[in-house]
Amino acid sequence: MAADLAPATPAATLILLREREGGAEPEVLMLERAAHLFFAAGAWVFPGGRVDAGDHVVAALTDHAGDPDDLAARVAAIRETIEEAGIAVAIDPAPDAALTATLRAGLLGGIPFATLMAEHGLRPDLDAVIPFARWRPETARRVFDTRFYVAAAPSGAVGEADGGETVRALWTTAADVPIGANRIFFPTLSNLQRVAALGSVAAVRAALKEFPVAKITPWQEVRDGETWHCIPDCHGYPVTAVRTRDVQNR
Repeated sequence: MAADLAPATPAATLILLREREGGAEPEVLMLERAAHLFFAAGAWVFPGGRVDAGDHVVAALTDHAGDPDDLAARVAAIRETIEEAGIAVAIDPAPDAALTATLRAGLLGGIPFATLMAEHGLRPDLDAVIPFARWRPETARRVFDTRFYVAAAPSGAVGEADGGETVRALWTTAADVPIGANRIFFPTLSNLQRVAALGSVAAVRAALKEFPVAKITPWQEVRDGETWHCIPDCHGYPVTAVRTRDVQNR
């Protein structure tokens, strides 16, 4: 890591996958961030955010073995998806719409996730949140060490933006995301394309046997006078380079 960069902030994001019949490309849930935000203004993103201390508390209350940082990030991905999209995924027992709304209101009101889970007799189903990728860009204005997870969308899940940080929720295929005007980050675009190529949760699980999660640090290089964002070609991504001007960089 370059000496002039701040330490990376742990973060987690969840790719909610909605499979379709007949081999059609799956849909994923994307959120449009508000245009007034300092960071990622107007960008299309997956639900997600920083891993906080409360996520470690919830993870520690489960009997799930594994890396504590990974488990806390899975909890963060679940929590952020409730907050930002109003969808409760990987929670046992599965909350109905009314309880999901209660959980969301509580989280947005500052009630700890651990408190809400205990009050309603819920626990996170961490096995339902599949580790998929880990990216740590060196050139971002804010430096995040982001773990990407994949989960099957709950039956009937709709999704609704929170009206603050996010202004629109959209179920879309990778080909149809409205990403003009540099409105998607390179890691988001790359993981969207990779999930679309795999096509199902089962295929995601199978791919991890060949391409285990490894930290990816993109770099920039100049090709024919243009700057490109690049990643190694050994992590299972169908596209490993995009022009810097085609993605959001702030």
